[in-house]
Amino acid sequence: MTKLNANDTELYANKEDVANKDTDVTLAANSDVKYASQKAIKAYVQAYVASYIAAQDVMVFKGVVDCSANPNYPAADAGFTYRVSVAGKIGGVSGVNVEAGDILLCLADGSTSGNQATVGANWSVIQVNIDGAVTMTGAQTLINKVINAANNTITNLTLAMLAANVADTDVALAANSDTRLATQKATKAYADTKLAAADNLAALTSASTARGNLGLGSSATVATGTSGATVPLLNGVNTWSAAQKITGTLAAGSAALAGGQVQISAAPTVLPTTGQYGQLELVDSANTAFAFSLGYSATLDVGFMQAVQRASAFKNIIINGSGGNVGIGVTTSAAAAEKLTVNGNIAPSTDNARTCGTASLRFSTIYAGTGTINTSAASEKTLLGAPDALVFEAVLSVPLQIYQWNDAIVAKGSAARLHYGPTADDVEAAFTQRGLDPRRYALFCEDEVFEQVAAVKTVSQQKTEQIVETLDEVRFYDDRAVVISSQRTVSRPVMQSVPLFDGAGLPIVVDGAPATAQRPVMEDVEVQTTEYRSTGQMRRGLRLDQFDRLRAEAVRRLHLS
Repeated sequence: MTKLNANDTELYANKEDVANKDTDVTLAANSDVKYASQKAIKAYVQAYVASYIAAQDVMVFKGVVDCSANPNYPAADAGFTYRVSVAGKIGGVSGVNVEAGDILLCLADGSTSGNQATVGANWSVIQVNIDGAVTMTGAQTLINKVINAANNTITNLTLAMLAANVADTDVALAANSDTRLATQKATKAYADTKLAAADNLAALTSASTARGNLGLGSSATVATGTSGATVPLLNGVNTWSAAQKITGTLAAGSAALAGGQVQISAAPTVLPTTGQYGQLELVDSANTAFAFSLGYSATLDVGFMQAVQRASAFKNIIINGSGGNVGIGVTTSAAAAEKLTVNGNIAPSTDNARTCGTASLRFSTIYAGTGTINTSAASEKTLLGAPDALVFEAVLSVPLQIYQWNDAIVAKGSAARLHYGPTADDVEAAFTQRGLDPRRYALFCEDEVFEQVAAVKTVSQQKTEQIVETLDEVRFYDDRAVVISSQRTVSRPVMQSVPLFDGAGLPIVVDGAPATAQRPVMEDVEVQTTEYRSTGQMRRGLRLDQFDRLRAEAVRRLHLS
């Protein structure tokens, strides 16, 4: 071993004291005794430099940006710079035009990635090719430069600024040039000399000649309107005084149909009461609140017809009131041999809830191949046993007599046919005399009688007025067409103009004038009608099958006794 000399001994004695080594990357001790490790020094310097750069917004090159696809600005802090590698736009399709070599400089810390509208204000574009396209703001002085007018706006341009061979003030436009511009005064003066009074339609003495020169017909001088001898307005409700003939298709709200058809395409409207009324309505001219409707309901999968009083009630329908028969399910008129002929079964809409005829409107005779079938299952009855003996006594006491119907005597006289049986009055008396209520037994019936009488009722209907219309008819005489005018008095519904408002309650204005809607003017009038009223009388009747069964059982018991 080599012996240490005095210097070496001193060096060994003063060797590195590990306790003084500092690995804190922030060098927080700030000591003159401790020494920092290599790693701590490196980390501290890097952090300090980065912090200084960020604090001072030092320009830091971050790379290149390909702008051929119009990218958004990248996320960046103030001082971040990028170089454009391929020309295009930066900030999206509505961004700034840039060329290769231009520098993008971020001006704000924490700028997120985005387009020109959202983060464009955080960036500045430094152009390197100032001989190319340059974006400028404020007043600029340009010398020997070409301005592309298609991409720029030129304001405050005056006539004095234009070259003498551009602006033309000659009122005759003698140059007849495609490269010069006529001033407003020159254009007006030239046009005024060409549009002389003789060429003005208002100054012509013959309106028909003017219409002929312009290829216009006689309708050019006819006023527009909704009635009378006017040209109808397609956006108004028109009144046609003469008969209209349509040889083609009449379609409303639908595609065209074959000739001669009528189609109204709309959804059926639900009344406030119940049910529906249809797409096609025939409205009473005297009172538009009443209508006959035809329609089809896709929901119910059925066609229907209905008489209605709008938003109020359903009304009755008369079919063939003046004559003719009605057939349902038949295909020929011969098949509808009776007033109502039905090819199929007839059934009520509700089980065991409807009558066939009433006490006031009875069928005279029922023809049937077999008798009626009455439900008689024990499961549908509550059995109470045999009647009281007084019931049998009562039915046996009812006299049976030969009789004639009074209305048959009126029609046939003494030849009226003879009938045999009891009367409801005798049945009532027989039961009452024995303390029995005949109305508790189904054999006795008693119903109120109604009669149809003329009546007057008040209804609300649209008011009408009488007006005189002038009708022009064209008649042909040899090679001449002559207009023959005539007048006639017609009835027209009265309408009232009311202001039109939108959903927010604000008045609607069209062409500077308040818009209006036409509302029918209603009035109360008395009309003749018919109605059913009670006669104050009761019509008694018997269920003879019930009477005969009781009487037969009474006879059987009498015989057995």
